[in-house]
Amino acid sequence: MTDELQAYQIEIETYESVIPELEKIWKNVGENVNLGPRCYKIYRHPTDIIVLEDLKHAGFQVADRHSVLKMDEIDLVLQWLAKFHAASVVYVQKNGPLSKTFNKGMFSKEHIGKSWGTHYNQLYKTFRMFKWDEKITAKLDKFGDSIYEKCCEAMEVDEKDLNVLNHGDIWILNILFAERDSKKDINVIDFQFASWGSPVQDLWFLISTSMNIDDRIQNLKKIVNDYHKYLVQNLKKLNYSGHIPTEEEFYSNFIKRGIIALGITIESFAAICIDKGLQIDFETVKREDPEAIEIRKKIFMNDRFMKTAEKYLKFLDELGIFDN
Repeated sequence: MTDELQAYQIEIETYESVIPELEKIWKNVGENVNLGPRCYKIYRHPTDIIVLEDLKHAGFQVADRHSVLKMDEIDLVLQWLAKFHAASVVYVQKNGPLSKTFNKGMFSKEHIGKSWGTHYNQLYKTFRMFKWDEKITAKLDKFGDSIYEKCCEAMEVDEKDLNVLNHGDIWILNILFAERDSKKDINVIDFQFASWGSPVQDLWFLISTSMNIDDRIQNLKKIVNDYHKYLVQNLKKLNYSGHIPTEEEFYSNFIKRGIIALGITIESFAAICIDKGLQIDFETVKREDPEAIEIRKKIFMNDRFMKTAEKYLKFLDELGIFDN
């Protein structure tokens, strides 16, 4: 599984090469920006080991995975993403494409028919067994058992769009905060799914995993527009000379690719909501037998997931996500 995703290679390259280069871009315009913990040493033999700064000593705290981010914290994450994304755009404009390591990510056609893609589709098959709104169920059924393929299609890189290096797994446990003179500081860890593509992937991931459902519904457009504002500001600071989408163009692209919100919900958000004490084996989840089906049902059968998913499905449908 890890070999298929090349997770360690992605993370090693991000910490060793990419983050220092992106921070250098910010330093060149007079800003000291931390885009991740300091990487002190990387060992490749006898096994891959990354020695990182201990962020706890700097006052950063890890949240409980069952909690959610407040709106002021979401805004800090949006600002961090805009700086990370903008620097990656400028780096590629100046130096050419990043290595092929970053061509895959969470939603890649290379995973279709393999362990990762099968894992998603089996979860989706079981997810559809539950009784959702009749109109929505009909729309979910049209995807068959191939939600992963649909997500990969939605996240294909379009060279005409503005593309960035996505963090790829931007959720509450990978976002750390520290109090600094009555203000919050932010740091981000775990770059194992970092990939090149549309920045809407990181936005949908953050929204679909780490926000209260009412905040998602009430503030979605504001979140997208605020991110766009920060991204534009940062691209201009870094003297980016390429095309920058308008607010309307960016939001349209966000909605067009929105089916990934469903994929993220049935896999990543479901994993976050799993009752403490429930042991889940990845190999069992992707199997096709009665035991595996029961295990997958247990993944979804908790109050937080079921109540959130019911509201979120209706909201995504109102946005036209299931009609694209």
